[in-house]
Amino acid sequence: MSPDDATGRARDVSSSGAYGPEIQTAVRDHDRVYVVCDVPDTGSQTQLTISDEDRTTTVATFEPRTPSLAVRTPDTETADATMRAVVDFLGLDNASRISFLDGGFRGRFEDTCVVGYSSVRLLTTGNRGSASEIGIRPEESGNGTHTDVRTDAVVSDLLQRNDTELDEATGLVAIFGGVQPPSTGEQFRPRVTIGFPDGRVRFEQFVPEQVLLELDEIVRDSL
Repeated sequence: MSPDDATGRARDVSSSGAYGPEIQTAVRDHDRVYVVCDVPDTGSQTQLTISDEDRTTTVATFEPRTPSLAVRTPDTETADATMRAVVDFLGLDNASRISFLDGGFRGRFEDTCVVGYSSVRLLTTGNRGSASEIGIRPEESGNGTHTDVRTDAVVSDLLQRNDTELDEATGLVAIFGGVQPPSTGEQFRPRVTIGFPDGRVRFEQFVPEQVLLELDEIVRDSL
């Protein structure tokens, strides 16, 4: 079943009060299908007793005729619950999470829109003694300018080693498509945190829907 069918099933959506996250509605806007889910804060199995006021509302977004689903949630666990709800709602056979570390995806994504990383966290693999995590932050510049830690020779070497894996980074991304803050009129460069193994991008500031759609396009083109 394709994402195009989601709007056709919107009238069949109900809140059953059974196990797991619930689909509330499906709407079409911005040339996309939005499936709105209510997911309990404390896990899907508590839905039998949790009240409506204690739910987290999440949104899953399809661009029709594409295989990628964008999920907007406050944490990874809720994103997993939302994805399962959408997969069940659309009658899909299976679904898998996209990782920025797979198949050169990270490099293509960074080349397209990453302005720079102000900090990175690496995990060590293999036998490296007692060190399991490496956190890197830039030297304080004092003038408020953005420093890309990837330009440091030591950081560059660590990123290329076979016994380290990029786990998370914070920085700026360049979103194209004419999105400009009204206060400055300059190109919009949102602050983000990227979780590489789980394919997560968390915006550190409020962004309009157009920015989220632009990022979806960048991710899709980078796959």
